[in-house]
Amino acid sequence: MKKVLLLVLFLAFITECFALKKVVFTPRWTAQAQFAGYYVAKEKGFYKDEGLDVAIKHMKPSSNITPSEMLRRGTSQIVCMSVFEAIESIESGLDLVNFLQTSQKGGLICVANFPVNDIKQFEGKKVGTWSRAGNHAARLYFSDHHINVKWIPFMSGINLFLAKAIDATLLYSYNEYLSLIFAKGSVDPKNIIRFSDIGYNFPEDGLYVERNYYDNNRETVESFRRATIMGWDYCREHREEALEIIKKYTDAENITTNNLFQKFMLDEILKLQENHAGRASFAPISEKVFKRIYNVSKRFGLIKKELKYNEVIK
Repeated sequence: MKKVLLLVLFLAFITECFALKKVVFTPRWTAQAQFAGYYVAKEKGFYKDEGLDVAIKHMKPSSNITPSEMLRRGTSQIVCMSVFEAIESIESGLDLVNFLQTSQKGGLICVANFPVNDIKQFEGKKVGTWSRAGNHAARLYFSDHHINVKWIPFMSGINLFLAKAIDATLLYSYNEYLSLIFAKGSVDPKNIIRFSDIGYNFPEDGLYVERNYYDNNRETVESFRRATIMGWDYCREHREEALEIIKKYTDAENITTNNLFQKFMLDEILKLQENHAGRASFAPISEKVFKRIYNVSKRFGLIKKELKYNEVIK
């Protein structure tokens, strides 16, 4: 009887030692190829191999709850955000750490209904933009060139531009721009401004946790980081399989889309992960770029707090 009890206790100890650490991860938006690396890491068992039981909790289109609010409420431990979103969240009271930067280039573009030969053409023009964050590179670009545009807010979509109610619109190269291509068939490259190509490269997607979580769960954070990189690398080498996995998640979330759209999105997202040499990179945001983003945030009144690069970027 004593041996049986000892065996039971031993097995309970072993089970506890090898129990998976539960983690809730929230992407920036609804299910789509923008987050393929996380889906693949989960479905291929990369997170599990690192000792993690990861639940992916998406944003809802009808909800005003942001990834940072998910952190604040404790309903997620890890979230995907842009640097600007993170800075705004820090100003609102969150103490955040960026432990993985998945994008190396910003995907923000401006599409006009005229060939862009001179920035002065935008003086007084109506330019569509999201009613929330996402337009910082464009705002800085026009501000630096002393061009006054009339910002026309929209929630999402390309309808205002298609209806010619505005002269130009901001889009993400991996999302709304693809919708525009699908709607029009093609867009003249002369009508496009890619801000990352003209000195306004503000990398977007990165992974963030609260500092307290980072300090007390370093092993978990590092495990999530390693498995996520494996997920993205797998996407790059097995794109058709990745698309099948993406479909599983879009179907589960009742997202209206199609395989071709998601393929184009995945291809563009993987391009945005490439460095200047054209190789996939997960290098942290450089101190130079971080300081520029921080200074832009101060200029636009997004933050008053002093931030140190090494405290935010790990």
